[in-house]
Amino acid sequence: MSGAGGQRWRVLVVEDFDLLREMLVAGLRDAGYQVDGAASVAGALGLRPESYHVLVTDMRLGDEDGMALLGIVAAVDPTIVSRSILMTGGGFEEWPPVDIPVLVKPFPIDSLVDAVRRLVEDGS
Repeated sequence: MSGAGGQRWRVLVVEDFDLLREMLVAGLRDAGYQVDGAASVAGALGLRPESYHVLVTDMRLGDEDGMALLGIVAAVDPTIVSRSILMTGGGFEEWPPVDIPVLVKPFPIDSLVDAVRRLVEDGS
């Protein structure tokens, strides 16, 4: 998928389960996005998540927290919240803000592609 000026939309997927992260990255690439993956909050921060058009993160990253990642990145770029998608297998204590799309695992890759497409279309 291309954005303004023909640039490809960039998506960062943060998921600690390697096989799932690889499948999500591959599915989004197949849909035409430029995608990078990270396995942790530290790994994601090393990729400058604020520089991506869309941030997709699991809510639970091992012993780390996807909502904490959003908070850290939002301190640098408050618009990241409107460009984020959360994934969860359930069992979280606090529901995320209502303006952030949440995908409950397991979900078909088409659901993620559609959610990313909606965000980039709304932001273009």
